[in-house]
Amino acid sequence: MMGFSSIYIVLVSCLVFSAHASFTEEDLIADAGELGRIKGVNLTTVAQSINGPVTPFIAFRGMRYAESTIERRFLPSIRATGRLNDTGDIYDASSAGLPCMQPPVHNWMSEDCLTINVYTPKPYKGNDSDLLPVIFFIHGGSFTIGEGNRFNGNRMMNRDVVLVSFNYRLGVLGFFTLNNEDTPGNAAMYDIVNALEWTRDYIRYFGGDPNKITIAGQSSGAVAVTHLLVSPLSRGLFQGAIANSGTALAAWGTTENSMQGSLAIAELSGCYNSSSTMPIDTAVIAECMRTTATTTTLVTALYTYQLMERSQARLGFDVVSPIVQSFDASTSFQKFLPEHPQQVFQEGRQADVPLMMGTTRHDGSYVLGEYYNKYLKVNNLIEDAEYLAQESVAQILASLGIPNEYGVYDSIAKIYLGDSRKTGNFSEMYPGFMDVIII
Repeated sequence: MMGFSSIYIVLVSCLVFSAHASFTEEDLIADAGELGRIKGVNLTTVAQSINGPVTPFIAFRGMRYAESTIERRFLPSIRATGRLNDTGDIYDASSAGLPCMQPPVHNWMSEDCLTINVYTPKPYKGNDSDLLPVIFFIHGGSFTIGEGNRFNGNRMMNRDVVLVSFNYRLGVLGFFTLNNEDTPGNAAMYDIVNALEWTRDYIRYFGGDPNKITIAGQSSGAVAVTHLLVSPLSRGLFQGAIANSGTALAAWGTTENSMQGSLAIAELSGCYNSSSTMPIDTAVIAECMRTTATTTTLVTALYTYQLMERSQARLGFDVVSPIVQSFDASTSFQKFLPEHPQQVFQEGRQADVPLMMGTTRHDGSYVLGEYYNKYLKVNNLIEDAEYLAQESVAQILASLGIPNEYGVYDSIAKIYLGDSRKTGNFSEMYPGFMDVIII
């Protein structure tokens, strides 16, 4: 008869083996209906403690969810259909797709970038009672940088959930608009809706429950989450929402009219001349932006535009934010955002799902860094004690779209900076600046 110590050793050995066990070759293959057979790769999570156990999971990466947008620049993407592998062979989903174009530009980025990743703690064996809740994660990055593959499940897979991450178009390629049906704006948001529809249709094959999808995002990803709450195109596609450090109601979260900014981007791209006395021809501008301007040109134009805007204490997000599509459209055209989110929320017409919101610690460091490097430095204000003490908080709040009603600027300065606001010393005021931007 085995003693207690022997039984303990056997149990510990089993647990350690279970924690490190890999899946079989057959486990790595998902039979995904019309998508065909897809082979993932076996990965393990990060240990939650020193020398702690790790958990194996399966990653399916780089699966196309929408057709190439190279020929549809600035237009809504179209859902990809049919087998991932045209030859009928098993599709290799072991590697991530290329990131979307973003600064700094590299040759391993692509305009053809709409791929999706699924991370699952166990293979689907055909029993729907074993399906797990799904986290549909929208990455942040000011709608300008980032990629889905950076969020790869190495921590989330310690939980019984299926994680979905994906790429969507960024920057000018994701948001350029001339306020018409030909360049409607919100290209990135149409990508997100297509990725969400793909998840609803196929997540079951990867062990996820299509009726338990929670959309989640951080920073601009959280802005996208709150836009999905009000968009008519995303109704019924999810059952919960989590938004950290971002909302469609922020000044940088929704644009109502970006024509001035769009023309500035077009001029920086060589597609518009503001000195010309000729009437503005949006069709000519759109054709040039679509067929003549290179991806590198568009990325550089946005960088230059935002440098100019931030040197004037403006954020420069107006050309890379979801826009209210107020233009007249044909009956067949589907607007992602036909009205301002504030109106929808005020009237209680948003998606009726549970919503959790919060703030990511130090998320305001990005905006504060931009304010420091591209406004204070450029204008020689870093050691200007009078400016810092008297004007800095008001300028930050104004750039964030907060009106100075009922002396709110002074109240916010007192609450979050305290006595440091009187010093005019940036180092002493820094923690308060961070809190002001985050809140």
